[in-house]
Formats: sequence, C-alpha cells, structure tokens
Amino acid sequence: SDPASAAADKFRNSLITNAGDSSVRLRNSRLGMHSGVCMGKVFKTHPLATLDLQGNVMRDVGAIALIALLRGHETLRNLTLGCNDLGVESAIAFARELSSNNKLLSLDLGNEAAGASMYNNRFNAIAGVAFGHALVTNSSLTHLGLVGVGFGKNQDEQADTESQAAAAIKTALIVNSTLKVLKLGSNGLGTGGCVMALQGLSQNHSLQTLDLSYNGGGPEVGVVAGRALAANTTLTSLSLSHNRIGPGGTSSLAAAMLRNTSLQALDLAACDMRDRGAIALANALEANAGLVTCNCSSNNLTEYGGLAWADTLWTNRALQSLVLNDNPLGDEVAVNIAGVLAVNTTLQRLDLGSCKIGDEGALAIIDALESNQTLKHMRLFDNLISEMGGMLLADML
Repeated sequence: SDPASAAADKFRNSLITNAGDSSVRLRNSRLGMHSGVCMGKVFKTHPLATLDLQGNVMRDVGAIALIALLRGHETLRNLTLGCNDLGVESAIAFARELSSNNKLLSLDLGNEAAGASMYNNRFNAIAGVAFGHALVTNSSLTHLGLVGVGFGKNQDEQADTESQAAAAIKTALIVNSTLKVLKLGSNGLGTGGCVMALQGLSQNHSLQTLDLSYNGGGPEVGVVAGRALAANTTLTSLSLSHNRIGPGGTSSLAAAMLRNTSLQALDLAACDMRDRGAIALANALEANAGLVTCNCSSNNLTEYGGLAWADTLWTNRALQSLVLNDNPLGDEVAVNIAGVLAVNTTLQRLDLGSCKIGDEGALAIIDALESNQTLKHMRLFDNLISEMGGMLLADML
C-alpha cells in the first residue's frame, strides 16, 4: 500500500481514538497543512468544544480547512492557532468568518513569544483592518489573541504610519459589546496605534483585559491611558509594559487611579517611569481599593521611588502582588519595606530581585516575615547578599 496513505490513515485513526472528550490539545507537534485538512474532515461531526494547535505548521492551507470546519460545526467554541506560519490570506479568511460566525467564543492566533519561533504567524495592517471590521458585527467572541502578528506593518514590511489596523480596532471597540479580552502586544503599533486603541477603550463598556505591551509607545500613551481609565468602568487588567511612557505618562495614569476602582491588574514593567512616576503612582494607590496586582520592574527606580512604595504599603489594603525587580532600590528601601511587612495583612507576593539589596536589607525582610502570616511568595534573587548573609537567611527560614 501507499506509505503516504497508510500514514494518513494512521493519523486519522489516532485522532478519532484520542478525541474522546470535547477538548483536543496538540501543541508543538509539527503538524502540517495536510494534518489540518484531515482534522477538518475527522472533527466535522465530533462534539468538539476546544481545539488547541499552538506551535504547529498548519500554514494557510491547513488554517482555511479549519475555518471550513468552524463554519459548519455546532459545538466548536475555542480555537488556538498561534505560531503556525499563517499569512495574510488565512488572517483575512478568519476575519471574514468572524463577521458572520456567532458561535465562536475564543480565537487565539497570537505568537506567545513574538520573534521566538520560526513559524510565527505573519499578518499586516490590512489583516488588522479586516479583524477590526469583523469585530463591528460579531456578537459572540469574548477572547481575541493577536500578539506579535505584525499589525503595525504594511505589505512592504515598512511601518504603517497611518495606524490603519489600530483605527479599525478603535471603531470596533466603540461599538462591540461582547469582547472581554483583547491581546495586541508586540505588534509595532507605535504611539499613534496605542493611542487609538485606548481611545476606543474610553467608549467601550465590556472589555476586561487589554494588552498593548511591547508596542513602542511613548509618553502620550500614558496620558491617553489615564483618560481611558478615568472614563472606563469595566477594564480589570491593563498591560503597557515595555512602552516608554516615562514619568509624565505614568503620572497621568496615576491621576486616573485616584478615581478608578475597577482596574485590578496593572503591568508597567520597563516603562521608564523613574522615581517621579513611581512616586505619583504609589501615592495614588494609598487609598485605592481596587488594584490587586502591580508590576513596576525595570523602571530605573532608586531609593526615592522605593520609599514611596514602602509608605503606600502602610495604608493600602488592596494590593496583593507588587513586583519591583531590577530597580536599584538598596538596603534602606528593604529595611522600610520590612517594617511594613510586620503589620501588612494583604500583600501575598513581593518581588525584589536585582534590587541591590545587601545583608542588612535581606535580613530585615526575613526577620519581619516571622510575624507575617500573609506573604506567600518572596523573591530576592540576584542581590548583593554575602555568603554569610545567605547562611543567616537560611537559618532564619
């Protein structure tokens, strides 16, 4: 018999045998386009709810076969096809399907670590426009993952200076009332693109999670984010990490946190906030009762910014996770934070890795933990703790 046909039959039988429940997860299995075509046929009548094929090689042919499956399937609600070497053809096909499909709940075509896979999905601004148009009419999708797919580039691989994709997404956010999670990190949207997405957020009343990380945005992004948070009452998670919003942008965002009570998670890692921005944010959070998680790592904070956070922890009763890794805070900050830990009853995670903390600060923190019953996760990696200090820490634990 034909070896290729025998292999195809074996794969088909394997799918049928292992697809016993409503979820099929075949990540990083090097499945190619022919596997996608096969699955499109095998799963046509199977009561499938979730199909996760992240990290394969479906390419446009396999993806379009799965779109055909999606179109006629009665139970398929969640589809993941990130890092599958998909191009603009399949991106536009997915967007067209979303325009009329009112069954799919979750679609993730994003690259989990943009640039890390040779099979990243590669779209462009035209594809981004198509997705924006689709979201205007779609009334079922709640989760859309599009990390690192290249919406900030034109067909010629040059930056889209007109921010066409972001403009279309802005329009969609204004009218869409079902989408809960939108991930647009690592798309090269720039300041203009991020601003447009945030302007859409200002008029949106359903989105709960927005990821705009790694988009090359500047200070204006922080300013507009502040305006959006002042107007929006549904967003619970916002990531602007690795956008250089600076002290001014951070301060504008902090001003919004004086009034906003819905945001629970804020990621501002590597935003160049520096001490001025950190002090503004920490002061704003002294009385904030909503934010639970805050990441301010890699922001060039010195002891001044660190001491502001220590002061905030005395009065804040909501924050459960604070990440300050990779900031040269020093021992004085660590000692002050230790004083807070002795009485704080809400903080559960504290990250102080690479903060230039020596024996004095580290020992003070560990000593404070003897009376703290709340903190569950503490990180002190890559600090200036001596061998003797490390031995003393071990004895105290």
